[in-house]
Amino acid sequence: MKIGETQLVTDPGPSEERLRRNPPATTDDLVQAEDALGTLLPDQLVRLYKAANGQYSIHGQWWVIWPLDQMVDAESWLRRIDGYLDDWIPFGDDGTGDPYCFHRADQSITRLSMIDLSHERVAMGLPDFWTVVLSRV
Repeated sequence: MKIGETQLVTDPGPSEERLRRNPPATTDDLVQAEDALGTLLPDQLVRLYKAANGQYSIHGQWWVIWPLDQMVDAESWLRRIDGYLDDWIPFGDDGTGDPYCFHRADQSITRLSMIDLSHERVAMGLPDFWTVVLSRV
């Protein structure tokens, strides 16, 4: 790792048995998802999915990080939000059905309220996201 480069945390570590990880997404899986969504995924999400194609909360019984096919399925019910793939990518949820979203502009992570479509900041990037999420799962 180079000086000043942020390390992406994709694995909570062996002592953190709160999440069950799916096998890594293949390049073909990622290309198919991008084709279905009609957009390229941000590099940090690509690295996340190359580590595991979905991460499931064992105790909470929900997908913290959706498998790619679930991300594609979400497009159908989120398409009513104009331009959502231009600004952010939903990639998981908080266990209540409110999606976690990766913002393209500043790489922050928010939770999208499905009631009023407002965003609540959860973390400043994926490395910070793991710290926040692991305290909740």
